[in-house]
Amino acid sequence: MNIVIKNFQQRMPIRAARIKEIVRLVLREEKAESQGEITFCFVNACAIREINLNYLGRNLATDVIAFNLGPAEAPRANFITADILISTDAACSNSRIFKTSPRQELFLYIIHGLLHIVGYNDENKNDRALMQQRQERLLFKCLSKKAKR
Repeated sequence: MNIVIKNFQQRMPIRAARIKEIVRLVLREEKAESQGEITFCFVNACAIREINLNYLGRNLATDVIAFNLGPAEAPRANFITADILISTDAACSNSRIFKTSPRQELFLYIIHGLLHIVGYNDENKNDRALMQQRQERLLFKCLSKKAKR
């Protein structure tokens, strides 16, 4: 799996090695270790709002947007192509609201985006609850010990 990290913001330091560890841990836990490429773009609120409007028709800033660029069955068929955009502005502001750290919020958004790519959905109450439970377990694993390389 090729993991590409692009940093288009200056608000938070982005540690590519740690992000790659988290990505590998999540894919391993979801049994979606694959070939392909996932690109993570770390952006500010203005950039993610523009992308949200242009591609999803929603005129608002958000925390994470995940685009699965491959066929729908690809995550379980050992091939993933995806772009995941993450707002560091949202990580900083949400950390104050939820009494977490910006780093913890950032990791949560990485996990959330990956779960979308491997097939989780959060469009209804039941799916949202399942996805939230899964991302909290994965976040705990990421924060409690370093992901295996």
